[in-house]
Amino acid sequence: MARPQPSRRFASMPFFLRAVPAAVRDAAMGMGFAPRDVLWRIELPLAFPFILAGLRNAVIINIGTAAIGSAAGALSLGSPIIEGLSASNPAYVLEGAAIVALLAMAVDRCFAWLEDLARPGEKRPK
Repeated sequence: MARPQPSRRFASMPFFLRAVPAAVRDAAMGMGFAPRDVLWRIELPLAFPFILAGLRNAVIINIGTAAIGSAAGALSLGSPIIEGLSASNPAYVLEGAAIVALLAMAVDRCFAWLEDLARPGEKRPK
């Protein structure tokens, strides 16, 4: 069974702009928005939470990768973990792991807060 091919108009569109419903895009064009205005005033504000979600995932993955980088000899977040493993010191390993985990959770919460601020039309808790 053949897969349906995406229309040419949306084939080269960045993935986060695909989250904007086609009806919204068409309504903006019908109201007389220029393509540039549709992008800046309609699509990007609606896609911004999705952009932040992707950035959030990338930053959290990079924090974990920075911790793993110490295994190759780099001085990074994972240095206490690797040093504790080589010295058979579980307290040092737990200390390093706790620091990395707390940093990842703090960054995750900050991005979650930014995503909440970026959602259009939703009431925010006070």
